[in-house]
Amino acid sequence: MLFLAVFCGFLAEYQLEHKIEKERGKQYAASFREDLCKDTSVLLKGLEQMKRSSRQGDFLVKIIQEENTQSPAMIKRLYEYNITTLAGFGMPMTDRTETQLKNSGGMRLIAKKPVIDGIIDYWAGKSAITQIEAIIQEMRVKARDLSYTIFDNKYYSENAVNGKREVKADAVLLKKDPFALTEFCNRIAHLKNLMKGTYTTYLKNQLAKADTLIQVIDKLYHLK
Repeated sequence: MLFLAVFCGFLAEYQLEHKIEKERGKQYAASFREDLCKDTSVLLKGLEQMKRSSRQGDFLVKIIQEENTQSPAMIKRLYEYNITTLAGFGMPMTDRTETQLKNSGGMRLIAKKPVIDGIIDYWAGKSAITQIEAIIQEMRVKARDLSYTIFDNKYYSENAVNGKREVKADAVLLKKDPFALTEFCNRIAHLKNLMKGTYTTYLKNQLAKADTLIQVIDKLYHLK
């Protein structure tokens, strides 16, 4: 009888522990879902930013390639496209739940294999995006360093209108020789093509992964 009582107590404790872990796994899944929703918003904004920067880069490259760099109107546009194309960027995706899962061993509590597979694939996508961003940042810095020899900061107004610095009407280029402008144009074209092509593709893929994983979590954990 004593053995039976101890055994039953062990089973009850095991069932309680299993229930607690199952609930914690569901909480982790729900928390990760919240992070995915935040990431979705970040990725959508990032895609719009890449679209805008790439379009401005197209205009800048076209002006230089067509050697249309003499008129004040075109010089003003070059100044505008320069600051827009080489503006800082970044996809600050959240790692709140990711950090908890990795540091506390919480992945073992998520018992749904499709969710585990989705999370691992999503993390791989984030890692790839980070690597591409490092390449873009390096290229952007090199292009910006070259831009300092072509554009004079004094022609940018200190006051920003709608987050955009105005360019003064009397702006002139520090360098006008074709070689310097072509080198700058080549760097912008390379940067723009990487953002428009590979980087944008990875962002779209990550957005699709987030949407799919949200649906999987909702279905398997009955969150909706």
